Parts: sequence; C-alpha cells; structure tokens
Amino acid sequence: MASEITSPTRWLALDRESAVTIEAQLSRQIAILIASGQLQLGDRLPPMREVAEHLGVNLLTIRSAYQRLEQQGLVALEQGRGTTVVANGPEQLAGDRRDRRSFTIGVMIPALDEFYRPMLDGLRAALDDPSQILLGDTGQSLERAPVYLRQLVARDVDGLILVSQSMDEFATFDRSKLPPVVFGDWPGSPAPSVVFGLDAVTDAMGHLVADGHETIGFLSPGTGFPTASAMQDAFIAGGAASGLDKQQLPIFYAESWLVGAAERAMAGVLSSPSRPSALVTASAYMAIGARRHLAQVGMSVPNDIGLVAIGGGVNTATVLDPPLTTVDLPAYEMGLQLMTLLQQQLAGEEPASDLVRLESAFNVRASCGTHH
Repeated sequence: MASEITSPTRWLALDRESAVTIEAQLSRQIAILIASGQLQLGDRLPPMREVAEHLGVNLLTIRSAYQRLEQQGLVALEQGRGTTVVANGPEQLAGDRRDRRSFTIGVMIPALDEFYRPMLDGLRAALDDPSQILLGDTGQSLERAPVYLRQLVARDVDGLILVSQSMDEFATFDRSKLPPVVFGDWPGSPAPSVVFGLDAVTDAMGHLVADGHETIGFLSPGTGFPTASAMQDAFIAGGAASGLDKQQLPIFYAESWLVGAAERAMAGVLSSPSRPSALVTASAYMAIGARRHLAQVGMSVPNDIGLVAIGGGVNTATVLDPPLTTVDLPAYEMGLQLMTLLQQQLAGEEPASDLVRLESAFNVRASCGTHH
C-alpha cells in the first residue's frame, strides 16, 4: 500500500532571483523528493491548485512542471484522480539533460575515513572549484548506495564518480540517459574506470611464507563487495605463487570493513581448525579490530599472529604498536585520475585509456614479525 504523505507541499520553495525557471525549480524539487523516498511509488503529488497557492504562482506554471515530470516518466497525470508517482529510477530522474549544466559533480564513497579522505583530496585538487563536488557517503551500506545515486541524479549533477560501490542493478540502467559516469576501485565495473593493482599482495604473501608461516588467513567483509572479492583473489594467487594450497589459505568473514565487525569475527579465526599463524585483513580498520580481540584473549601481534593490512592509512599504520605492515593503495592518485577521466568525458575528449591501473606497494613494518 502506498504511504500517506500528509503535506509534501511544505517541502517546496522557490528562489525568485534564480536564472532557473520556476517550472524547472519545481520539477527538480519534486524529483529530489521522489529520489529520497519522501514521495514513494504510488503516492500522489499535492493538487496543483494547492501548490500554486502555496508558492504564489500561476496554476499553468504548476501544470507545466507536473507535465515535465510526466514526460520524464516519473509521474502519471490522470483526469479526476490526480498525479501519481510511477517510477523512481535514475534514468527517469535524469530527465532530458541536453544543453543543461549544473556545474556540480556527484561523488559516492563508502566512508569519509583515513583511506578515502586522500582520494577526496585528489578529486578536489583536479578541480578549479572544489565546491563543485556533491558528496554522498554511504557509510559502508549496500542499501544506501542506490538511494544516493538517485538523489545525485535528481540534483542534475553533470557527472558521477562512483567509488567502491556494489550495485548489481546498475548494469540494468540505460547509461545513455544518465550523466557521464566514472568508476573507481570497483573491479568488474563498466569503463571508464580506475582500479588498484594488487600485485603487492603477492609480495606480502611471499614475505610471510619466507618468515615461516605455513597457514595464512584472510579476513574479509561479507559478500556483496566487489573490491573484497578482488582482494581475496589476489590473496589466493599470492599464496599459490609462494607454494601454498587453498587449505593453507583459509578465508574468514566479518559483517563489514569496520573495527567492531573484525573484532567479533576473530573468535571464529582463533577457533578454526585451520587457525592461521598470520592474518591478512581487507582494511586497516579490520586489522585494528583483530588486534583488539587478540589483546582481550591474552595474545599479541606479531608473537602469536603476524598481521598485514591491505589499504592501511599511513597514520593508522605508524601509530600502532607494533607498527602495521601494509599493502599501500595510492588513494590520492586515484582521486586525480578519476576526476581527469570525468573531465575528459564532459569535454567530449577521448581518454588515452578507458581503464587506468594504479599499482600498490608492500610496506614492511613490525606487525608481521618473524614466525618461529
């Protein structure tokens, strides 16, 4: 059953000094309400006369705005029954983008943390006006990503940069109706994209094996994260290159990339029949969670378990005791490359390559230790 909207009219307002027409302002605001879920499928838009009186504009202007939304495929106008929301997809929210510029760039990242902040710095450094960026921080939530995508499209962004997202439905979208899109750290995404090379994971595995570790575990977030799947593949390939079989390379799962999730998952790691003597984690935060649990049970790094994190920030890696061994990913450079690719698309230029690969680096510190 459609939800009851008490008075969506109260969310509507006009900027009478704007160069944007009243019709365009109104249709865009309603599109944003649909994108955010304030107006849901099956809900009715407020009566045109009510909106006209609220905003103090001509009824014909309101009708024109509603008709514009109908042309986008977002609503259906029915004589005697009002106007009903019938779609909320990005293609409909984008509308007709010809000859329309907002001078804004929509960016979606999983978190505004130590790892993604340098990437955001790189994005901003590539712009003359960093305030052009509209940022969507999904908070590592798979459910928020599609909602944020709809909201950014409804705000008429000129282009989109999607970083480390996982939206299976994106493959079904008609990209010709969306603004230009560039993907970052999203293995298997459509081009153009920028990805991290994970060859340094092989270096990390070789180092651990040379130190005498015969069983090395990988602590990963659960399914649904393409980036984590790519890391798992690199982990298995790196172990195989050093002579380990899959039985010597157990994979353990946490609920997410975050500290608490990794801390909770460590009980399963330590009780496993394939208990590892070294552990590679999919993020520095997961490494912190692993260390916390080890400390709680009277174990230490690296004496009891060697520890390596993929994508650790320099601050996190160096302030820990012992300092954290990491596979470093060039986040700032990814930000620069992503914005450059998007700017080339917006300018109608052909990029030198649709796929940019940025290499990782293995940084040995004391947390991986020497296994005896």
